[in-house]
Amino acid sequence: MERISEDFKEKIKKTAEMLKNRGLKKPGGEVIRKLIKENSVGEFLKAQKLQEKDLDKIKLEGGIAGVDGSINSIGGVYPYLIFVKRALGISSEKSREEIELSEVDSPLLMEEQIKEEEYRALQKKRLAELEAEAAKQVLIKFRPKVLFLDGSLVRFKIEAKSRFDQIKDIALKNDVVIAGLVEGISTSVISGSINKGLPLEFKYAADWEILMGAMDVGEFLEIKSGVFKEGFRTLFMRSSLDPKPIGVDILEEQKDFTYFIANLVYTLTPENGRGIPLWMDIVDKKVKITDSFMEAVINGFLGEDFTEIITPKREKRNP
Repeated sequence: MERISEDFKEKIKKTAEMLKNRGLKKPGGEVIRKLIKENSVGEFLKAQKLQEKDLDKIKLEGGIAGVDGSINSIGGVYPYLIFVKRALGISSEKSREEIELSEVDSPLLMEEQIKEEEYRALQKKRLAELEAEAAKQVLIKFRPKVLFLDGSLVRFKIEAKSRFDQIKDIALKNDVVIAGLVEGISTSVISGSINKGLPLEFKYAADWEILMGAMDVGEFLEIKSGVFKEGFRTLFMRSSLDPKPIGVDILEEQKDFTYFIANLVYTLTPENGRGIPLWMDIVDKKVKITDSFMEAVINGFLGEDFTEIITPKREKRNP
């Protein structure tokens, strides 16, 4: 291992101690629950495992479908980049048929150049649109009873509004229940609502950190209507032994299916998993665009000479 200076060691040690001390100041689970209740943030409820007859009924009504997307890029300094995006929809029925959509882009092919942050934002929007289109095709072709989307439904409403409106219309007309599953919760609605009762260090803490350790397995917090995400019902749920909760979005029009979705997510999530239903894990693994895949495909179609040209010199350094 490379030699580390004493000054560097001290700075790391000091930062680690500060982070540990911050963690010790977090209120206990019962205190958090009390603050949430007193501030009318939401209600803690308990999900139940569905019985086999319930799952059979879902299967007869079309089963479950999941849609996820992935994006990756290869190249050097902007604009010498190639972006690949994929969206995949899979049905638990229909012999596990798939709907796959993809796009390949490069800033070099734009008629007018834009800033890198604007281009990356555009790619993010296009990925949401691609996933929304895949979701639309899944609804039309597979007619599932439940459609799981990866990420918050708000993301699709903002980034792919036109397609999301179409998805919503199709789902409501055909009694398909839509749920957005959020593994990486980044919101801070709870700390913003109960900050008067929190230590200074946690006044802006993320929702996952506030709730971690405050819920039993199978328990979920249903956020009160009007507090968060207008047009949607949001749940924060501990669906496995992992104490870090996930987020679940449901259409406001389908609020009567809150328990149904919570029970289904709890039933389909492996006890020792990371909190996401197994079906979405399958979709996620199939759609993921890895770095090795990017290198193999780009080298195969454009040749190693082109890759060599756009690769930054620092990546060619000897170890």
